[in-house]
Amino acid sequence: MSKRSHSFLNAILCAAVPQLFLVSLLTAYLIVGAVLFQSIDEELAKRSFLDIIQFEFGTLTTIGYGNISPTTDSSRMFCILYSILGIPLILLTMANFGKIITKGFWYLMYLCKL
Repeated sequence: MSKRSHSFLNAILCAAVPQLFLVSLLTAYLIVGAVLFQSIDEELAKRSFLDIIQFEFGTLTTIGYGNISPTTDSSRMFCILYSILGIPLILLTMANFGKIITKGFWYLMYLCKL
């Protein structure tokens, strides 16, 4: 393996490990949140698990489609608390993903110049 390809693989691995950790953490956060939302709110419990994940993703990305919403006071309060931690987590994951794409782009540009 050439030094250049070894360097590229090393750069990809160094960038990917934190991203894999963040994606794993976000996935666990969404799954646990969906279970808690369905246990707190009877109306949300009638929805499918994927509907709740879609609701969470819309909430955490601050899109908020409005087709699904918490119906009880306790589930609304949980949604606020869930968002306080979840919004920064999803933004951090997206920002880190953008950083990986940018590093890969500039490294490929560097290789093209050689």
